[in-house]
Amino acid sequence: MRRAVELARRAEELWRGEFVEGLRVPYLEAERLRWAEKRLTVLEGLLEGEITLGRAFEHLHELVRLVAAHPLRERLAELLMLALCRTGRPADALAVYEETRRRLTEAMGADPGPGLRSLHARVLRQDPALLPSPPVPAA
Repeated sequence: MRRAVELARRAEELWRGEFVEGLRVPYLEAERLRWAEKRLTVLEGLLEGEITLGRAFEHLHELVRLVAAHPLRERLAELLMLALCRTGRPADALAVYEETRRRLTEAMGADPGPGLRSLHARVLRQDPALLPSPPVPAA
């Protein structure tokens, strides 16, 4: 896991701005969106690894910012909920779920997907795997 986090961190550090930044050509818009999606996917993997390694607290503010910037992206809300649980804030995690559920309902007329619903149920059950864990020392 540590190696994967390190590689994802390196990939994120190499990212510079938007794909073809400054060029506003219609046929490049799809590529711009595709690269933005790839970046978010790498960032989600990095954040998941950091949380798994016990470094949830260090990434809470970044997750709050990302959820605000991408309010319909369930994976980010899920990671924020997990980070909140791992830092001893399950009530805040439940509030994130409710806010995400409300946004999805208003914007798309849909309920959260299985990943987010499953995490919500685990928080409600007080799953011991969601409790704070000590950080894994860096190699």
